[in-house]
Amino acid sequence: MKKILKNNENYTIVSVRSSKAMEAKNDTVMMMEQTGNDEQVWTFVDNGDGCWKIVSKATGKVMDVMLAGTQNGAQIHQWDDLGAENQLWLAEQQEDGFFKLRSKVSGRCLDVVAMSVNDGARIQLWDDLDGENQKWMLIPASAGEKKTAKKAPAEKKAPAKKAAEKAPAEKKAPAKKAAEKAPAEKKAPAKKAAEKAPAEKKAPAKKAAEKAPAEKKAPAKKAAEKAPAAKKTTKKTTK
Repeated sequence: MKKILKNNENYTIVSVRSSKAMEAKNDTVMMMEQTGNDEQVWTFVDNGDGCWKIVSKATGKVMDVMLAGTQNGAQIHQWDDLGAENQLWLAEQQEDGFFKLRSKVSGRCLDVVAMSVNDGARIQLWDDLDGENQKWMLIPASAGEKKTAKKAPAEKKAPAKKAAEKAPAEKKAPAKKAAEKAPAEKKAPAKKAAEKAPAEKKAPAKKAAEKAPAEKKAPAKKAAEKAPAAKKTTKKTTK
C-alpha cells in the first residue's frame, strides 16, 4: 500500500539495513541506535514542486549536501535553510514499501557510507544501486513515542514490588526456629555427662588404695617370728 507523506509531519528516518535512525548531531547527520529523541525526528515540509525540505526538530536546520556537491561520496550535513536546491529532496516509495531519498540537484540517493551498521556511520550521496543501505523507513514520530511511553514503566514496576515483599518473609521464619532449638539440645547432654563422669572414677580409686597395704604387711610379720625360733633350738643340741 502506497504511503502518502504529510506536510509538516514528523518522521523518524530508519535504515532498512541496520534499523538505526538518522540523527542530527552537532552539524553532522549520522546513524545511531533508535532513542525517540528530538535529534532523530525530522519534519517533512512540502516545497510545492514535488520536493521536500527535511528539517531537524532538534535544531531547526535542514538536511543539506555539503558544498552543494553532486558527485558520489558528497557528504550530508545539516545547515541553515537557504532555500537552495541542494537542500531539496525527492521521496520515492518503492514496491516493497520503503523509500529512496534523492537529491533534487544530482538525482543521487542518500546512502550509508560503506553499508555500515555501526553507530556513528555517516551519510553520503551515491548512485542508485538499490541496496538496503539506500532504503529508508519513514515512521511517524508521534506514533512511535506513544507506544514506547506506555509499555516501559508498567512492565518494570510490577515485578520489583513482588520480589521485595517475598524475600524478607521467607528468610526470617527459618532463622527463628533454628535459634530456639539449637541451645535446648546442647545444654541437656552437657549436664548429664558432667554428673556421671566424677562418680564412676572416685569409687574404684578408694578400694584399690585400701586393699594394697593390708595384703603386704601380714606376711612380713609371720616370717620374722618363725626364723629366730629355729636357731635357738640348734644351740641346745650342741651342749
